Amino acid sequence: QQTYDWLEDDLSRRTMLAYLNLKISGNVRYNFDVMTSGQYFCECTSDFRGGTFIDCGACYGETVESFITWSKGNYKKIYAIEADPTNAEICRQYLALHDCEDVETVNCAVWHQQGMISFSDDAGTSSKIGEDGIVRVRADTIDHILQGAPVDFLKMDIEGAELNALRGAAESIRAYHPLLAICVYHKSEDLITIPQYLKELWDYRFFLRKHHIADELELVLYGIPRN
Repeated sequence: QQTYDWLEDDLSRRTMLAYLNLKISGNVRYNFDVMTSGQYFCECTSDFRGGTFIDCGACYGETVESFITWSKGNYKKIYAIEADPTNAEICRQYLALHDCEDVETVNCAVWHQQGMISFSDDAGTSSKIGEDGIVRVRADTIDHILQGAPVDFLKMDIEGAELNALRGAAESIRAYHPLLAICVYHKSEDLITIPQYLKELWDYRFFLRKHHIADELELVLYGIPRN
């Protein structure tokens, strides 16, 4: 109820109800009236086309390329952060092949602290942090990666690690209150805990959009800094 009350527009509220009904029933027809295109780069984010973009969960680099196209090349810097070593190398090569400038590819898991953590790297785009992970990867925080540098647009699609990654970005969010595009479908509690945590950091306006019609995937919470 708290999340629902925080949502700014009718489409967001209808999207939340449709998502809950889908999760309860398994019937994808609830997506039909709320599905929207332009994941991450839509009417919710149209005023944030420049500056520094951080892509957490960059995977193969397509979202970075989409940001460059969407911003018409008018940006300062891009951080493409990917935990899976294989995906990170593919991303680096892909962005180099497409002549993407001012992009730093960072091979690490974004987390709430620095260290080494277990990671499952055998699930392609769904690879994730987990105790049963078969490899160890470096973990770092957004705050440490940026070292005080500004961020204007922060996107996260990191298979359930979003809340901890946001905890590791707290100083940057308080200092620069960037636009946020955070996936909230990986864990059932994310629709509650992520908005609550973000409200502790800054006065954000929340919009909810569904970007995949065939299942419960690609539910994104957009945080727009007030004023």
